[in-house]
Amino acid sequence: MYAFDPRAFFYTLVLFVIGAAYYFGYSKNHLVAKTAEEEFAMLEQAEADLYPETEETTATVQTV
Repeated sequence: MYAFDPRAFFYTLVLFVIGAAYYFGYSKNHLVAKTAEEEFAMLEQAEADLYPETEETTATVQTV
């Protein structure tokens, strides 16, 4: 059997509510990308900015 500790349960519940409030109140509107496709496009653009002379490599990677 397990020991039920109401204080630990309350603290866990409070932390969960604080985390959910933070996510739904602030973080949801400030995400970098909303979908995986947007994230991959941003990564591809960042790599292209780092290595502008290797544009052929990114074109090859896209077709694979």
